[in-house]
Amino acid sequence: LVEAGLGTFPELVQAIGDCTSFSAGHGVITLACTEIAKNGEFESFDKGGISTEFIYACSRVLIGNGQLGNQDGSMGAWTVAGLQKYGTLKRQKYNNIDLTTYDPNKARQWGSPRSGPPKDLIPIAQKNKIRTYSLVETVEQAVNGIHNGYPVLFCSGQGFTTKRDSDGFLKPQGSWPHAMCAIAQDTEYKRPGILIENSWPRGWCSGPTRHEQPSGSFWVDLDTIRRMISERDTFIISDYDGYPAKDIDWQVFAEAQKKAKEYK
Repeated sequence: LVEAGLGTFPELVQAIGDCTSFSAGHGVITLACTEIAKNGEFESFDKGGISTEFIYACSRVLIGNGQLGNQDGSMGAWTVAGLQKYGTLKRQKYNNIDLTTYDPNKARQWGSPRSGPPKDLIPIAQKNKIRTYSLVETVEQAVNGIHNGYPVLFCSGQGFTTKRDSDGFLKPQGSWPHAMCAIAQDTEYKRPGILIENSWPRGWCSGPTRHEQPSGSFWVDLDTIRRMISERDTFIISDYDGYPAKDIDWQVFAEAQKKAKEYK
């Protein structure tokens, strides 16, 4: 993101049990920036971010048909299906609906069984959909997907400690019904792992980091990743229909691509 002139990785912090939408939001942002910086797609990226409220409501109500009642939460499978069918919205105002900043009350209201997102927003969001997603069944699929620029949305019950070790890893511990987004992988390091970004305040975990990773993120050993995947609610997302290009100096992205090739 920094090399492409897009800024640092955004801090997305949930306030209710809408972690699936935050995992998806991290994934869409990562995918959009990767498609611009790595693949040279002539699209624009809005630093304001993606509306998690809309993603949450689509997954729970339009895809999940209100099966969870008034209980918070959603499913990874419902979330990616919603991204593909109903799309995404930038954080901005849409007539009298203000999505500029995250509103947990709006997320809970729209996510209630008899509600759903405002119908007027759906055709707008459908211009910016995820075209493809696939269930991750092996560690190799997750690693290869991330290597090729495709974020992985992990939904599992695996919990972790809050103190990173000397390699930047968290130890698996306990159980969290939680969704998080994998944004990097490193299988060439002495300790192969996948980097996961959480949707909690940056200070929720502490300890050493590597590769200029976001402060709220942590590395996970591949054996733990394998257990998380075995719960069969982990998905790769790809092919994002981004936003039309603005008046941008595309030389920035050309230089970023050049640096990436030199790095390889």
